[in-house]
Amino acid sequence: MNPEDLQSLPPREGRRAGAILGLAVGDALGATHEFCSPEEVPEGPLGMVGGGWLDLEPGEATDDTALTMAVLAGYEGGSLDLRRVRDEMLSWQDTDPKDIGNQTRKALDYLRVHPEALSLPEDPDAQGNGAVMRAASHGAKAGSAEEAVENAWIEAALTHPSWEARASGALVAALVANLIDGVRPEGALNASYALVEGRDEPGKHVRETLRPLDGYEHDPGGWTVYTTRLALLGLLDAPDFRPGLERVIRLGGDADTNGAVAGAVLGARFGVGSIPSEWLHDVRGREDLLHLL
Repeated sequence: MNPEDLQSLPPREGRRAGAILGLAVGDALGATHEFCSPEEVPEGPLGMVGGGWLDLEPGEATDDTALTMAVLAGYEGGSLDLRRVRDEMLSWQDTDPKDIGNQTRKALDYLRVHPEALSLPEDPDAQGNGAVMRAASHGAKAGSAEEAVENAWIEAALTHPSWEARASGALVAALVANLIDGVRPEGALNASYALVEGRDEPGKHVRETLRPLDGYEHDPGGWTVYTTRLALLGLLDAPDFRPGLERVIRLGGDADTNGAVAGAVLGARFGVGSIPSEWLHDVRGREDLLHLL
């Protein structure tokens, strides 16, 4: 897929492109305001201005988009090649990226010295949002929502082997797949819950743990449960891509990852044509992402 093709895509392909480019846009837009309080995010329309604590170039994305590309590369043969994803992640780490999450660094260091491993040992404390941030790639590339759930569940354990991280990734992957298929948001969410709840455990229920937030509230951390619940609220509440994404990013906190996940589900809902042209034009890596689609 080429950038010049974006405006002439059929609706389903437009939603598919919207999911992945929406993720990158949300990442790059949110990275400027990562670790900010809501009061520190300037008023008015948000732009691709870079900066932030990582001193990014305008439109530059972070590890959210880079690791999404690693997962997309794992589908180049058609079905998911988990070893290819693993190797792409390790190659990315070798580039000395500007930022890498603590859990992700720990995981990749483990995989580097365990070359046959395709998952980490189960760790209930690995509940960061480093797996859900890349989960939309499964929704965009798997053959069905059911396959997206399965692939996201196993792929999350490359870095975040907890029930919460796996369930978050699986739910977002299924949701993106259902939205791409044209299912309305409420129906897509209910269908996605139904696919993931078979993996409930004692005391862990996906419909309860990952219900939409009751309101837009700031959280400074990087908890996969919060990021997912915030994206679900944005999906159900937003009238269009821009106001939906801006409302999420204006909360600050882990704004790049919150923006990436919200941008993915909003892009899958509204399609690539709903993403403001100035954001779409300025986000870096657009051509590489489209090539992987």
